[in-house]
Amino acid sequence: MRVSVRLFCWCALLVLPAGAADAATRSFTFTAADQGAVTGLSVVTAFTTTVRNTGTVADTYTVTTVKEMPAAWSCSLCEGTICYPPFIQQISFNLAPGSETNVDIDLTPLAGRRRRRGVRHRGQPG
Repeated sequence: MRVSVRLFCWCALLVLPAGAADAATRSFTFTAADQGAVTGLSVVTAFTTTVRNTGTVADTYTVTTVKEMPAAWSCSLCEGTICYPPFIQQISFNLAPGSETNVDIDLTPLAGRRRRRGVRHRGQPG
């Protein structure tokens, strides 16, 4: 059985099972301790969640980020020790019965940051 977890990068989390599950053999928990933060521009903030297979059989989980945030912000998905670039919005992983993994969202607000495009010169060359 596959289980889908959707992570909204803008302060909302939704866990959706992909199909009907047998409660006696398939179950999981999804824990999100930190659900918000105040930070400065260009500061990476990690939101750690935990997915735990509480069932009695191995299972596959799919996590999808839904990026409902300002276009200039950056949102990356991490699972265990692997962090993916911002354009990766869906990952899948397997968990044995009783095992767990961290699924982190690294969020960086970039709005308002000035970007220089080349060098500007004023005055006459010397």
